[in-house]
Amino acid sequence: MRDLRARAEQRLRLEARPADGLSPDESRWLVQELRVHQVELEALNEELLDTQINQFRAGMEAAAAQALYQDLFDAAPFAYLTLDAEGVLAQVNHRAAQLLGTTTARLTGRRFLQFVAPNSRVEFLRFFHHCLIQKELQGITISLLTEADISFPARLAGVTAVTPAGLRLVRFTLAKASLPE
Repeated sequence: MRDLRARAEQRLRLEARPADGLSPDESRWLVQELRVHQVELEALNEELLDTQINQFRAGMEAAAAQALYQDLFDAAPFAYLTLDAEGVLAQVNHRAAQLLGTTTARLTGRRFLQFVAPNSRVEFLRFFHHCLIQKELQGITISLLTEADISFPARLAGVTAVTPAGLRLVRFTLAKASLPE
């Protein structure tokens, strides 16, 4: 702030014209203009502070909404997971981690294909790529593996989603199922 004032004072010294020769009316007019300018600057400063406060509040509200969403997602009784376009687990809730026999922390960032039984991988990859290009909900029943390599039949339902940054994701629900005969 001191630096700003010093620069302003230096600029005034360089641009100043002598006050000598101003009539009293001109001096009063100049003082009035300076006062009006001061009030304008104070009003602008108040608007700037209000804008900053409102942006802070909006940020806090967005953070609270995100935290609520995350709590609901994590505590949901249904298994949810999100895969990026490369098939990497971007988001996993607690129930999905339970079904896969591990924790959300251990799942996030891993390829989901690791949890697909070898005899279901080709079918899953076809399904996954179909989900990426379709906008409608798609479903499949395949064999999955827990982290301990225990196989179980699972029903996946997936739909594509696009992030604000334009990245494609597939959001899935996961449930234990009976394999088709």
